[in-house]
Amino acid sequence: MESKSNLEWFAIQTKNGLEDLAAQTIATLGLETFLPRIRDAVAKRRRHVRQSRPLFPSYCFARFRPSAHLHPVRYSRGVLRVVGTEETPWPVEESIIEEIRARSNDDGLIELQEGRFYRGQRVRICDGPLEGWTGFFDSELDDRLRVTILLETIRQAKVLVQRDCLEAAEAC
Repeated sequence: MESKSNLEWFAIQTKNGLEDLAAQTIATLGLETFLPRIRDAVAKRRRHVRQSRPLFPSYCFARFRPSAHLHPVRYSRGVLRVVGTEETPWPVEESIIEEIRARSNDDGLIELQEGRFYRGQRVRICDGPLEGWTGFFDSELDDRLRVTILLETIRQAKVLVQRDCLEAAEAC
């Protein structure tokens, strides 16, 4: 068995919806895989059910040495490609993988910051080029890092803002 110091992490793009199959197939090669998952509320028959889904849809990670494992990984079931050029995959820093793992809870699911704003709530931009402007929270984007707000000074203007650049206007 190879020492982990000889191995690097790589992002694997999977076929749509086949993240689990790709990760399992790569694992049968004796390689370490990582498929970070989050818990989401899904509407089913008029009720919300909590289900897990991949944090990065259509991607998983695998740790291997390209000279020995690139071909078998690339042609594993469920794999679309190894991220990089045709000849050279691009390694992912181990610190990034560890950071993602550090955010997982006891169930192995990644904890995302819950939405702390509600539609129509008055908010203030506390960082960036629009710092100091106020508006009304409109919606959260799918990546949960960005939100849209309606600027108070220009009612019709919707602006995309990083979530961590907002605070409740009462906190001003």
